[in-house]
Amino acid sequence: MGQSKGQKAVAVQQNAYDAQESKLWERFRQEQRILEEMVAARFADGTIINLGTDVGILKQSQITDSLVVDKMKLEEMYARHKLKTAHADVH
Repeated sequence: MGQSKGQKAVAVQQNAYDAQESKLWERFRQEQRILEEMVAARFADGTIINLGTDVGILKQSQITDSLVVDKMKLEEMYARHKLKTAHADVH
């Protein structure tokens, strides 16, 4: 038995989602490593007083936070598409 148009659309969307998700998480891991290295360097050289006042660390932290939000948006977008496609198959 063949796939319906909706099932095919979901499969194509899943592939695109997986590719985008992989790119996002690779970028997240890179940015997270940068953040970890920055924090470790501050501790190592003894200049750390308060991480919350370090502009570089705050900016890097914002980048990682933004990537997490982007992933959440991507998940939501895929879930909506999947639901809409499933609904279209029923009707």
